[in-house]
Amino acid sequence: MRFELSRGSLDHFAQTVSEAASPGKQGWIGLYPVKYLEGSREGFGFMVEDAGFFGSYGFAWSPNGVPDIDAPGSYRRYDGPWYVWSDD
Repeated sequence: MRFELSRGSLDHFAQTVSEAASPGKQGWIGLYPVKYLEGSREGFGFMVEDAGFFGSYGFAWSPNGVPDIDAPGSYRRYDGPWYVWSDD
């Protein structure tokens, strides 16, 4: 539900990233507090502050398939170009 409530902000941020070279520093994207952000014009991912007990979790956006982000982790398609990103 939090994802859907944040969808407008997430999609707007994704559009901004796709038009600029750097995603910049973010404190929040929608209802998600951002702990770590990595990305480029091809896509980006962010870890959510205090998400997960044993690992970190977040979301990645990549319109051209599985994200190619220079950060460790695994990706599972969630909705459209959005993926769930975990650092397991």
